[in-house]
Amino acid sequence: MSDRLRIGYVYRDFNRNGSIASKFRDRAERLAQHESVIAICAAATRDTTEAPLRFETIEPLARSRNRIGYAIECASFAVRAGRRIRWLRPQLDVVHVVGFAAPEADLVTVNAVRPAEIAQYFDRVEPQARFRRRLAPLLRPQSGVVQILERRLFRPPFPLCLAETRAVADDLQRCYGVPAEAIEVVPTGIDLKLFKDDPEARATVRTSFDIPDDRLVVLCVGDSFERKGLERAILGIARTRVDAEDGALQPLAL
Repeated sequence: MSDRLRIGYVYRDFNRNGSIASKFRDRAERLAQHESVIAICAAATRDTTEAPLRFETIEPLARSRNRIGYAIECASFAVRAGRRIRWLRPQLDVVHVVGFAAPEADLVTVNAVRPAEIAQYFDRVEPQARFRRRLAPLLRPQSGVVQILERRLFRPPFPLCLAETRAVADDLQRCYGVPAEAIEVVPTGIDLKLFKDDPEARATVRTSFDIPDDRLVVLCVGDSFERKGLERAILGIARTRVDAEDGALQPLAL
Protein backbone atom coordinates (compact mmCIF):
# COMPACT_ATOMS: atom_id res chain seq x y z
CA MET A 1 0.00 0.00 0.00
CA SER A 2 1.46 3.39 -1.02
CA ASP A 3 2.32 5.82 1.77
CA ARG A 4 1.93 8.78 -0.58
CA LEU A 5 -0.70 11.39 0.23
CA ARG A 6 -3.49 11.44 -2.37
CA ILE A 7 -4.16 15.07 -3.26
CA GLY A 8 -6.84 16.56 -5.49
CA TYR A 9 -5.47 19.95 -6.57
CA VAL A 10 -8.00 22.29 -8.21
CA TYR A 11 -7.67 25.37 -10.44
CA ARG A 12 -8.99 26.19 -13.92
CA ASP A 13 -5.70 26.80 -15.72
CA PHE A 14 -2.52 24.70 -15.70
CA ASN A 15 -0.10 26.96 -17.57
CA ARG A 16 2.11 30.03 -17.16
CA ASN A 17 -0.32 32.63 -18.50
CA GLY A 18 -0.75 34.35 -15.16
CA SER A 19 0.73 34.44 -11.67
CA ILE A 20 -1.89 32.21 -10.04
CA ALA A 21 -1.89 29.67 -12.89
CA SER A 22 1.93 29.59 -12.83
CA LYS A 23 2.02 28.94 -9.09
CA PHE A 24 -0.65 26.24 -9.44
CA ARG A 25 1.36 24.48 -12.13
CA ASP A 26 4.70 24.78 -10.30
CA ARG A 27 3.29 23.55 -7.00
CA ALA A 28 1.43 20.67 -8.63
CA GLU A 29 4.62 19.56 -10.40
CA ARG A 30 6.66 19.76 -7.19
CA LEU A 31 4.05 17.95 -5.12
CA ALA A 32 3.86 15.19 -7.71
CA GLN A 33 7.50 14.30 -7.05
CA HIS A 34 6.59 13.21 -3.53
CA GLU A 35 2.81 12.65 -3.39
CA SER A 36 0.06 11.31 -5.65
CA VAL A 37 -1.49 14.38 -7.25
CA ILE A 38 -4.59 14.69 -9.40
CA ALA A 39 -4.71 18.12 -11.05
CA ILE A 40 -8.33 19.07 -11.66
CA CYS A 41 -8.34 21.70 -14.41
CA ALA A 42 -9.49 22.52 -17.94
CA ALA A 43 -7.84 20.80 -20.90
CA ALA A 44 -8.10 23.88 -23.13
CA THR A 45 -5.63 25.80 -20.96
CA ARG A 46 -3.45 22.88 -19.90
CA ASP A 47 0.23 22.86 -20.81
CA THR A 48 2.13 19.65 -21.27
CA THR A 49 4.28 18.49 -18.38
CA GLU A 50 6.78 15.75 -17.61
CA ALA A 51 5.74 15.64 -13.96
CA PRO A 52 4.04 12.40 -12.84
CA LEU A 53 0.63 14.05 -12.59
CA ARG A 54 -2.78 12.60 -13.24
CA PHE A 55 -5.34 15.00 -14.73
CA GLU A 56 -9.09 15.21 -14.32
CA THR A 57 -10.57 17.45 -17.01
CA ILE A 58 -13.26 19.98 -16.17
CA GLU A 59 -14.40 22.28 -18.96
CA PRO A 60 -16.42 25.41 -18.16
CA LEU A 61 -19.50 26.22 -20.21
CA ALA A 62 -17.82 29.29 -21.70
CA ARG A 63 -14.40 30.83 -22.24
CA SER A 64 -14.68 34.59 -22.30
CA ARG A 65 -13.35 37.79 -20.77
CA ASN A 66 -16.52 39.82 -21.19
CA ARG A 67 -18.45 40.37 -17.98
CA ILE A 68 -21.20 37.83 -18.47
CA GLY A 69 -19.03 35.21 -20.16
CA TYR A 70 -16.32 35.33 -17.50
CA ALA A 71 -18.91 34.95 -14.74
CA ILE A 72 -20.31 31.88 -16.52
CA GLU A 73 -16.79 30.48 -16.96
CA CYS A 74 -15.95 30.81 -13.26
CA ALA A 75 -19.33 29.56 -12.01
CA SER A 76 -19.63 26.58 -14.35
CA PHE A 77 -16.08 25.39 -13.70
CA ALA A 78 -16.57 25.60 -9.94
CA VAL A 79 -19.90 23.73 -10.03
CA ARG A 80 -18.51 20.98 -12.26
CA ALA A 81 -15.30 20.75 -10.23
CA GLY A 82 -17.38 20.37 -7.06
CA ARG A 83 -19.26 17.45 -8.59
CA ARG A 84 -16.03 15.79 -9.70
CA ILE A 85 -14.51 16.23 -6.25
CA ARG A 86 -17.46 14.49 -4.63
CA TRP A 87 -17.07 11.62 -7.10
CA LEU A 88 -13.31 11.39 -6.45
CA ARG A 89 -13.52 11.72 -2.65
CA PRO A 90 -13.00 8.00 -1.91
CA GLN A 91 -9.69 8.22 -3.81
CA LEU A 92 -8.43 11.37 -2.06
CA ASP A 93 -6.90 12.25 1.30
CA VAL A 94 -6.87 16.01 0.71
CA VAL A 95 -8.73 18.38 -1.60
CA HIS A 96 -6.72 21.56 -2.18
CA VAL A 97 -8.54 24.36 -4.00
CA VAL A 98 -6.87 27.51 -5.32
CA GLY A 99 -9.00 30.61 -4.85
CA PHE A 100 -12.66 30.01 -5.66
CA ALA A 101 -12.10 27.17 -8.17
CA ALA A 102 -14.50 24.84 -6.33
CA PRO A 103 -17.11 25.29 -3.58
CA GLU A 104 -15.67 22.71 -1.16
CA ALA A 105 -12.17 21.88 0.06
CA ASP A 106 -10.00 20.71 2.93
CA LEU A 107 -7.33 23.26 2.07
CA VAL A 108 -7.68 26.58 0.25
CA THR A 109 -4.97 28.87 -1.10
CA VAL A 110 -6.43 32.35 -0.60
CA ASN A 111 -4.96 35.05 -2.82
CA ALA A 112 -7.62 37.65 -1.99
CA VAL A 113 -11.05 38.03 -0.38
CA ARG A 114 -13.53 39.57 -2.79
CA PRO A 115 -15.69 41.71 -0.41
CA ALA A 116 -12.50 43.23 0.97
CA GLU A 117 -11.19 43.88 -2.55
CA ILE A 118 -14.41 45.66 -3.54
CA ALA A 119 -14.42 47.75 -0.37
CA GLN A 120 -10.77 48.70 -0.82
CA TYR A 121 -11.32 49.71 -4.44
CA PHE A 122 -14.25 52.00 -3.72
CA ASP A 123 -12.68 53.42 -0.54
CA ARG A 124 -9.50 54.41 -2.38
CA VAL A 125 -10.43 54.90 -6.03
CA GLU A 126 -14.12 55.87 -6.20
CA PRO A 127 -15.24 56.87 -2.69
CA GLN A 128 -18.18 58.91 -4.06
CA ALA A 129 -19.61 56.05 -6.17
CA ARG A 130 -21.96 54.76 -3.47
CA PHE A 131 -24.63 53.53 -5.90
CA ARG A 132 -22.11 51.65 -8.05
CA ARG A 133 -20.60 50.15 -4.92
CA ARG A 134 -23.94 48.64 -3.91
CA LEU A 135 -24.51 47.33 -7.41
CA ALA A 136 -20.98 45.92 -7.86
CA PRO A 137 -22.10 42.24 -7.88
CA LEU A 138 -24.64 43.07 -10.63
CA LEU A 139 -22.42 45.37 -12.68
CA ARG A 140 -19.60 42.81 -12.51
CA PRO A 141 -21.33 39.42 -12.32
CA GLN A 142 -18.04 37.61 -11.76
CA SER A 143 -17.74 39.41 -8.40
CA GLY A 144 -21.14 38.10 -7.42
CA VAL A 145 -20.13 34.57 -8.45
CA VAL A 146 -16.90 34.79 -6.45
CA GLN A 147 -18.70 35.96 -3.31
CA ILE A 148 -21.23 33.11 -3.55
CA LEU A 149 -18.40 30.58 -3.91
CA GLU A 150 -16.41 32.16 -1.07
CA ARG A 151 -19.43 31.96 1.23
CA ARG A 152 -19.66 28.23 0.42
CA LEU A 153 -15.94 27.67 0.99
CA PHE A 154 -15.47 29.73 4.13
CA ARG A 155 -18.12 28.31 6.43
CA PRO A 156 -18.11 25.73 9.22
CA PRO A 157 -16.46 23.31 9.30
CA PHE A 158 -13.82 25.71 8.00
CA PRO A 159 -11.09 24.48 5.65
CA LEU A 160 -7.49 25.27 6.45
CA CYS A 161 -6.84 28.57 4.66
CA LEU A 162 -3.37 29.38 3.33
CA ALA A 163 -3.38 33.18 3.17
CA GLU A 164 -0.65 34.79 1.10
CA THR A 165 -0.45 37.86 3.38
CA ARG A 166 -1.42 38.95 6.87
CA ALA A 167 -3.91 41.36 5.30
CA VAL A 168 -5.67 38.49 3.50
CA ALA A 169 -5.81 36.57 6.79
CA ASP A 170 -7.42 39.58 8.48
CA ASP A 171 -9.93 39.87 5.59
CA LEU A 172 -10.91 36.20 6.03
CA GLN A 173 -11.63 36.75 9.70
CA ARG A 174 -13.49 40.03 9.18
CA CYS A 175 -15.56 39.10 6.10
CA TYR A 176 -16.32 35.42 6.73
CA GLY A 177 -15.55 34.78 10.38
CA VAL A 178 -12.82 32.25 9.65
CA PRO A 179 -11.15 31.55 13.01
CA ALA A 180 -7.47 32.34 13.44
CA GLU A 181 -6.65 28.68 14.09
CA ALA A 182 -7.94 27.81 10.60
CA ILE A 183 -5.59 30.28 8.89
CA GLU A 184 -1.90 29.99 8.09
CA VAL A 185 -0.04 32.91 6.50
CA VAL A 186 2.25 31.46 3.83
CA PRO A 187 3.87 34.21 1.72
CA THR A 188 4.67 33.44 -1.90
CA GLY A 189 8.25 32.26 -2.14
CA ILE A 190 10.94 33.54 -4.48
CA ASP A 191 13.15 31.35 -6.63
CA LEU A 192 16.57 32.56 -5.49
CA LYS A 193 18.25 30.82 -8.42
CA LEU A 194 16.23 32.95 -10.84
CA PHE A 195 15.96 36.17 -8.81
CA LYS A 196 19.47 36.73 -7.58
CA ASP A 197 21.76 39.71 -7.35
CA ASP A 198 23.55 40.31 -10.65
CA PRO A 199 25.74 43.43 -10.52
CA GLU A 200 26.47 43.30 -14.26
CA ALA A 201 22.79 43.12 -15.22
CA ARG A 202 22.02 45.93 -12.78
CA ALA A 203 24.67 48.13 -14.31
CA THR A 204 23.50 47.35 -17.86
CA VAL A 205 19.87 48.25 -17.12
CA ARG A 206 20.79 51.46 -15.31
CA THR A 207 23.09 52.50 -18.14
CA SER A 208 20.38 51.84 -20.74
CA PHE A 209 18.02 54.22 -18.88
CA ASP A 210 20.77 56.68 -17.95
CA ILE A 211 20.16 56.21 -14.23
CA PRO A 212 22.97 57.06 -11.77
CA ASP A 213 24.23 54.20 -9.64
CA ASP A 214 23.17 55.87 -6.37
CA ARG A 215 19.61 56.73 -7.47
CA LEU A 216 16.72 54.74 -5.93
CA VAL A 217 14.76 52.73 -8.51
CA VAL A 218 11.57 50.78 -7.77
CA LEU A 219 9.94 48.51 -10.37
CA CYS A 220 6.19 47.85 -10.22
CA VAL A 221 4.87 45.12 -12.52
CA GLY A 222 1.19 44.37 -13.05
CA ASP A 223 -2.07 45.80 -14.27
CA SER A 224 -5.00 47.42 -12.46
CA PHE A 225 -2.53 49.52 -10.50
CA GLU A 226 -5.29 50.95 -8.33
CA ARG A 227 -5.63 47.41 -6.89
CA LYS A 228 -1.99 46.37 -7.06
CA GLY A 229 -0.63 49.00 -4.69
CA LEU A 230 1.10 51.50 -6.98
CA GLU A 231 -0.25 54.38 -4.89
CA ARG A 232 1.26 52.86 -1.75
CA ALA A 233 4.58 52.36 -3.54
CA ILE A 234 4.66 56.03 -4.54
CA LEU A 235 3.76 57.17 -1.03
CA GLY A 236 6.36 54.82 0.41
CA ILE A 237 9.08 56.25 -1.82
CA ALA A 238 8.04 59.76 -0.79
CA ARG A 239 8.39 58.84 2.89
CA THR A 240 11.96 57.61 2.40
CA ARG A 241 12.97 61.20 1.60
CA VAL A 242 15.63 60.01 -0.80
CA ASP A 243 16.26 61.14 -4.35
CA ALA A 244 14.28 58.75 -6.57
CA GLU A 245 14.17 58.29 -10.31
CA ASP A 246 11.00 59.67 -11.89
CA GLY A 247 10.20 58.06 -15.22
CA ALA A 248 7.84 55.79 -17.10
CA LEU A 249 8.13 52.70 -19.27
CA GLN A 250 5.93 52.13 -22.28
CA PRO A 251 3.50 49.17 -22.04
CA LEU A 252 4.84 45.99 -23.56
CA ALA A 253 3.05 44.46 -26.55
CA LEU A 254 2.42 40.89 -25.44
